[in-house]
Amino acid sequence: MRSSATKLSAVKGSSGAPPRHVAFVPDGNTRWARARGLTPREGYIAGVHVVDDVTTYAIQIGIEYLTFYLLSLENVRRRSSLWLEHFFEFALTAIGDFSNKMKKHGCRVKIIGNMLALPHALQRELTRLVDETKNNSGTVLVFAVAYSGQDEILRAVNGVLRERFTELLEQDRFDQTSQRSLQQAHDSQNVQQRELSPVDLDEFRAHLDLNDIPPPDLLIRSANELRLSGFLLWYLDYTELAFTSEFWPDFSVDGFIRILDDYQLRTRNFGRERA
Repeated sequence: MRSSATKLSAVKGSSGAPPRHVAFVPDGNTRWARARGLTPREGYIAGVHVVDDVTTYAIQIGIEYLTFYLLSLENVRRRSSLWLEHFFEFALTAIGDFSNKMKKHGCRVKIIGNMLALPHALQRELTRLVDETKNNSGTVLVFAVAYSGQDEILRAVNGVLRERFTELLEQDRFDQTSQRSLQQAHDSQNVQQRELSPVDLDEFRAHLDLNDIPPPDLLIRSANELRLSGFLLWYLDYTELAFTSEFWPDFSVDGFIRILDDYQLRTRNFGRERA
């Protein structure tokens, strides 16, 4: 790493504001290992070291939120059972060590994605990690596991529908002037006859995985992959994008600093007229 004075240049050496939230797609761990005659596990281990380095630096310069795309829902559905077995085994062994580091940093961990698609043992460990850090007030680390942007949006839609339907049932149950029974309240025709207000953005956001976190200001993807792969689809409408050619284990704090310096030279208008 650079000296502390140099490392802070990304924040103090530019007139632009540093990002509050940076998201990463840390791609290329397995390809990095294969190119060196190593096992995929060794690639994952090297990748975790980079996550630790990047997180440590981000904490030093005051970035509030970091999100890492660790496993897509498509990976869970389409990768071989052997690949998944090795990945889940590695994840279980890595959580303990990483948990200790995050506690030391005072980070709060949040997990997003479809947890039901994961093995029960991994679900328990991830839940434990979230619970053990829930009172920490430092940088928030978000890990996307078994995650798909389309799946998140569908889960949010279904959450709104469940909430609205529950409200309809409660209205019928306590409406003293109505003679309709609870069974009738379940009838779709009766539900359709009710006047429902449109769903607004605040109501919908409340059902999203990142409902309490601002959208990413900056997204970084490694390994020369120039696509989103379903990552955070709802949130990236005004996110600045950066792509790097290195496999993730070769990504460095210096590379992160260069991207942050470039980010702070960009003008973000959010739909406003350019100055």
